Amino acid sequence: METQPELPASFECLATAAVLRSGGSVALAGHTAAVMSALRIGKDPLASWIALGSLLVWCFVAYLAVRVRIDAKLFELLATYPAEQLDAYLASSGLKKTSPARTIAERRRGALRLWRALVLAVVAQISLLMLAILRVLLSPKS
Repeated sequence: METQPELPASFECLATAAVLRSGGSVALAGHTAAVMSALRIGKDPLASWIALGSLLVWCFVAYLAVRVRIDAKLFELLATYPAEQLDAYLASSGLKKTSPARTIAERRRGALRLWRALVLAVVAQISLLMLAILRVLLSPKS
């Protein structure tokens, strides 16, 4: 079995930042779905509740989008500066409690976990919006 060569830390950080930056496009889809969900709230009570559920998921999407964007910027910093400097800044600014030092791979896993959660939240949000739209389209007209 062939082992993969060790990637330079700076490359690994910049590649992770590139993936995380795609969260901006994902979040934009979530914002669009939120607007469409707000427009779905109307006369059909069930469709309105489903659309409201989509809006509630959007609150989580907005939170995750901010976190993912911050992580992307922090990984860009990690490509240039030592992790100890970043950790010292985060601790001194009150953004992070002091904890044992983490490797780049551990940091990457945590950041990509947030990115995946953002993608899944937007999928859930759009799914709820589609259910609300289908409910309106398929309900008998009164």
